[in-house]
Amino acid sequence: MVPTAAAEHGFTGLTGFAADVLTALGDVGVGVLVFLEVLVPPIPSEVILPFAGYLSQSGSLNLGWLIFWSTLASWLGALLLYWLGAAIGMDRAVRMLAATKLVSRSDLERGSEWFVRSGGWTVLVGRMVPGVRSLISIP
Repeated sequence: MVPTAAAEHGFTGLTGFAADVLTALGDVGVGVLVFLEVLVPPIPSEVILPFAGYLSQSGSLNLGWLIFWSTLASWLGALLLYWLGAAIGMDRAVRMLAATKLVSRSDLERGSEWFVRSGGWTVLVGRMVPGVRSLISIP
């Protein structure tokens, strides 16, 4: 049996999964994981990016490519969510997201109203808040 990166570094769970993807896919793996992080809020970049940085400092990955792939993946994921939000509309998006039970309908409606009032500043601030950064692209 071939040891996985997670076992090699002593990681389990989501961190172990991220370690395995990064070691299997290399620099592109950070892009794959960041893209998934944008689309699936429970995957935190706070797990992915520090480990990728560690691997770059240990010589396993290239820092320049990590920055390129993570930035591209984040931008593409945000664009996909933006296009999805534009295609389905705010009311339908709120109904669909409320059905996931990850966030309450009242929180979504409050967030939507805040977005209408604040516009661009909402995007700037929302992209810096874990969990919110994925959903802010939809409105």
